[in-house]
Amino acid sequence: MKANEFKKYWDKKSQKRRKLWEGKLKRWIANHTPIEEIRNDVFKPFCQAPNFDGFCELAESHYTTKNPLAEWRRGKFCFTEEGLRDALLQYGGKLDEFTATREHSVCERRHFTDLDTHTFTYGEATMIIKRYSAKDVPFGHYEITPCTRFDDNCPMRMEETGFYTLNIATLLIEMDAECHLREEEFLYYVKGLKIAGMEGIVVDDIEFKLWDDAKIAEKVKSLVKRYGYRSVEPVIRSALKPWMTAVKEFMEKIAHADKNREDLIFRAFERSVRIMARSSVNTFEEYINRVFRPYLDSQGLQDAIVRTNSSSMIILEYQGCQLMLKAGSLYAQSRYQCHFYPFAEEKDLSSRNNDSAITFELLTLSAIARYVKLMPKYKGIIYGMKEKVCRAFDEIEEQ
Repeated sequence: MKANEFKKYWDKKSQKRRKLWEGKLKRWIANHTPIEEIRNDVFKPFCQAPNFDGFCELAESHYTTKNPLAEWRRGKFCFTEEGLRDALLQYGGKLDEFTATREHSVCERRHFTDLDTHTFTYGEATMIIKRYSAKDVPFGHYEITPCTRFDDNCPMRMEETGFYTLNIATLLIEMDAECHLREEEFLYYVKGLKIAGMEGIVVDDIEFKLWDDAKIAEKVKSLVKRYGYRSVEPVIRSALKPWMTAVKEFMEKIAHADKNREDLIFRAFERSVRIMARSSVNTFEEYINRVFRPYLDSQGLQDAIVRTNSSSMIILEYQGCQLMLKAGSLYAQSRYQCHFYPFAEEKDLSSRNNDSAITFELLTLSAIARYVKLMPKYKGIIYGMKEKVCRAFDEIEEQ
């Protein structure tokens, strides 16, 4: 391989691999794959790659007339570091990124008496070459670890003829390029996952305006007089209507932005799933454990507690706040319909009416996760309004 040929060779090889990244990223996102699992896959040993051929293809790409590291002097083999350095310069390498060490030891392996171990570092790559030889025998056996970063105790093995025609210079440069390409690939996935983690963020906050404190008593009195309310619950619902409307609009915008992402549609109460659940009680729980829970974790909500007490209810607790999701009607036009309680209380868990709920014909996991993150921010405001309305209502009752 000539100096100008190596660049063409690597550009072609790296571009071919880059074309696969987009498809892999989509699978990572769809499967909610943890970042550490992705890291392990990207930096896995050579021998764990699909269709691993024992380095045959890699070696064939670097065969040359003469290995710049190998020399024969007076019928004896020797390593020539100077030849390797000259070759690195020839192929555009930078000698300030190159280091080399050599170690000789007695070998107790069968048929061999001597072991020479050479360690070469170039850029991000470290290569180890072991030459096993026997006294008075000119030829040796080689075990080459192309890059220790991707080693799994599976070295490239060859005899003298193969090693003498292997271009260690280009192989070392490729291993450095391999390290950089894998780092580039991993960052590509990290960036893609971050963008995916922001899916649906078409709105940053929930915007609403509740009754002014000065007008609460007047508002409560007006509602009680007009409708004859004997319970504070409908008054509270009126007071929180701006909040409920804002939450509905906030989540619908996110859900609308992500509605074409099949992997993001909230399917816990999908009618087909509920019908299947009659014969397989695990269907609902599998969705929670394999989809809903992992998605929350992927969005940084590992502290959120998810529990269920039936196949038609999910209770989610986060930082002292509680919300509830309940299945919609079996006869709804949308098979994804569900009822959403932004701040669920214990009475809501057993209630059969949905007066305190927001009904969605379609929700996405992204909309739910985004609301959960904001929920603690508004807890004080919502519960503060409830308390003020209750006090105003009690004062009217006492009159």
